[in-house]
Parts: sequence; structure tokens; C-alpha cells
Amino acid sequence: MLYDIDQTFAHHWKHGPQFTNALPKSFIPPSQYTTNILSYEVASPIGIAACPLGTSKGIELMSNLGFGIFTYKTMRSVASPAHSAPNIAYLNCDKQLTMEDLKLPMITANINSSKNVAIANSFGNASFDGNIMAEDIAKTKQALSPNQLLIVSVYGSPQKDRSLIQDYILTAQIAQDAGAQVIECNISCPNISGEQPLYMQRATSYELIKKITQTIQIPLTVKIGLCPERKQLETLLINIAHAGAQGVSMINAISAQVINKSNKAYFGPSRATCGISGDPIRTLALQQIQQARDIIDTHKLDITIFGMGGITKAEHIDQFFDTGAHVAMSATGVMHNPYLAINYFNKKEHKGKNDESQRFYSQAP
Repeated sequence: MLYDIDQTFAHHWKHGPQFTNALPKSFIPPSQYTTNILSYEVASPIGIAACPLGTSKGIELMSNLGFGIFTYKTMRSVASPAHSAPNIAYLNCDKQLTMEDLKLPMITANINSSKNVAIANSFGNASFDGNIMAEDIAKTKQALSPNQLLIVSVYGSPQKDRSLIQDYILTAQIAQDAGAQVIECNISCPNISGEQPLYMQRATSYELIKKITQTIQIPLTVKIGLCPERKQLETLLINIAHAGAQGVSMINAISAQVINKSNKAYFGPSRATCGISGDPIRTLALQQIQQARDIIDTHKLDITIFGMGGITKAEHIDQFFDTGAHVAMSATGVMHNPYLAINYFNKKEHKGKNDESQRFYSQAP
């Protein structure tokens, strides 16, 4: 795993991913996968969702591994420390979750003993000061090639001198000025307890999205979480489109309670609710993307779908494309297998052939 779950957020910011293999030579995806995303030509429709890997050190590494789209980790305008370690725990879960399953606490495991990786995360949208983040974003942009796309995820909160919406706008402006090509407005943080997520607050989210799009000069995509009802998703997508956003990222990690084997909150009583990601949420993600595709087509909405949630293996990627996503993005999966995109291209290249060699990059597992 590229992220050492025993280390702090600050440690990973300073040292980057724990990558032990030799740095791979630059990998260029086959030309037939070049596609247009939000008016940008990108070499690969496979991307990395916002996660702890999304700093200059992490993205520079991943830029050599077949990904075309990179989301810089969620940033704030002011410094906000991460929750105390641990921030990640493996889960004892070998099945695809349903809505009913989410009513019950998830149980942690000492190691990744499941067939497919499943984790809980509790970071609290950690960020350094906006100026520090801006410097790192600029460094990240310089590491990418012209046919790779840099998205920056932003998160706002009320400050003494500005409202929640004003803080979101300021953060988006900082990211834009630093070199972001697309802004991702994160309104779906799963690390909340007893609160209604912002994407479920119809009036506030509409006003927020509209004011950001009126302020920035680059495309905006909106990151949302799980919508239990189709009608909720339909209303949300119509609002997102009418407010001026050009994309939607779905789904974020799913909010749930996580306990240890002693039936106590794993991250502590104040962090009983956290985000669930990895393999178990894939079916829920695909179901929502399929609904979103139908809603977008029915209402003729001009929205690009950045699909995410449970992509941990190469064979999962086409499931997202086939369901209606324009881009397939991974976070937890890439943290455990940085060769995910290369694996995908290898499988496509060798489909129907009895050739066990690795055409593109021999180190890819």
C-alpha cells in the first residue's frame, strides 16, 4: 500500500507515497484512448480521485503510470490539521454493501485479510494554509504533460470574516490561480455525524455552485455522495446543471459507523462516523451512476460523469464506462495497486490472445 496507515497525514505530506519499486519510465496509453473531457484532450480516461496521494509527490509518481486525470487532494483556504492517527483502518467486509447494510456498524480488521480491499478513513479534510497548498499545486501542474488534466478539490467552512460560500469561492480562486484546470467542489465529506451533508441541502448547494461558477474561469465539477432515493439524485443533478457546473463526481466515500471487535468506535467517540471506501461500495456507486446517466439523458443535461467508488481492480474500470461514466477514477484501489491503469491497458491489449508477456510495462503486476 502506498499509504502507511500507521503514519500521520503530515508524514505523508513531507515524504510522499511509500513506493519501493524502481520509478517506472513514462508510460503513454494507446492513442485510441485519448478523449475529450471538459474541452481538454486527455491521454487516458482513467483518473485518480481526491485522496492522500494527491499531492505533488504522489501525483508526480502516478503521472508515469497511465493515468490521464489527477485530482489534487481536497484543500482549504486556511490550515486545518488532520484528525489524530490512525486515519485509516481495514474493514472486515467481503461483500457488496446495500442500503440496509449501512444501518449497521462496520467492523475493523487488523490487516487487509479480505479478498478485495476495504477501508474506513477519518482525516477530516486536512489541509495546510491555502498559500502552501497553492505552491504545491503549481509544482504538481509542472510535473504533468500537456495531455494530462489537473483537477483541484476544494472545501469551504465558515470563517470569522467570511461565510461558508465566500470561503468556498476564495479556495476555488486560490486553486485556479495556482494552476488548476478544473475545480472540484467537494460538498460530500463523509466524516460528519448527525449533520445533513451539503449536497443534500438543496438551496445552499445551488447557491454555492452558482456563485463559484460565476467567479472562476475554468470548469467546475461537483463531488456528491450517495443518494438513497432517485428523486433526490434527480433534483440534485438538475440543480448542479442549472447552477452552471459541467461535471459531477460520484460517489464519495460512504458515511457509516465503524467499530472494533470490542464494539467501540474505532477512531474514538468523537469520530464514530467516518468514510467507507474500496470494493464494498462499488455496487452502490454503479447503481447511482446508472441512475445519473438516465436522468442526464432524460433531461438533456450537459454534465460529465466522473465515476468513482470501489474501483480496486482493472476489470472494474469497464463496469463504470459501461454504466455511463465518462471517466473512471480510483483512490483506495490506486493506494493499494498503483499499476491499476497499466493493468487495464494490458488486459485490453491482450484480450483474446495467449500472450502472457506485459506489452507496456514489465513491472506492472
